[in-house]
Amino acid sequence: VVDGTPCSPDTTSVCVQGHCVHAGCDRIIGSKMKLDKCMVCGGDGSTCTKTYGSFRKRRHGYNDVITIPAGATNILIRQNGENATVSDGVSDGIYLAVKRQDGSYALNGNYTLVSSELDISVGGGVLLHYSGAIKAIETITGQGPLKASLTIQALVVDEKKAPKLKYTFFLPKSTTQPVLPRNPMEDWLKRRTLMLEILR
Repeated sequence: VVDGTPCSPDTTSVCVQGHCVHAGCDRIIGSKMKLDKCMVCGGDGSTCTKTYGSFRKRRHGYNDVITIPAGATNILIRQNGENATVSDGVSDGIYLAVKRQDGSYALNGNYTLVSSELDISVGGGVLLHYSGAIKAIETITGQGPLKASLTIQALVVDEKKAPKLKYTFFLPKSTTQPVLPRNPMEDWLKRRTLMLEILR
């Protein structure tokens, strides 16, 4: 491995003579620079906004929770299972699923569950980390930014308990100013005034 190569996609550490060495987000060894929630090196978090919410519908099958847009960073999705534990194998019957824009599943599609930890490739070199379906607290995390939107779903196979799903992610603030709709009456008055001046 060439010196200076990132040690992994989710770290700022770099490879030096075959060893991982801590570096800041500026890729300078020993630097204290960190990525903010917006994934800006040395940023203060002011270039993005937090989006968060929850989902508690108790409906059998795949339920759309939210579509996370391209550009989203610092993604966290949690499903808190009441009685699910690794030791006793009891499940609350609610699982997280991730659906791509084209309708294919990146995670837990077609009623097939991934029980252990897994890094999910969602395109453009972006990885999401999945805790596994048998965890008491099932999570999906990722730094982003996403290259394409993803739909988070709750797969409900047992309707006795409502999902306890929460999500958080950050989106870049819009850099373009909104275009306000024009008032047709105002336009007419300006044109009328101009015509009257011409006719004088």
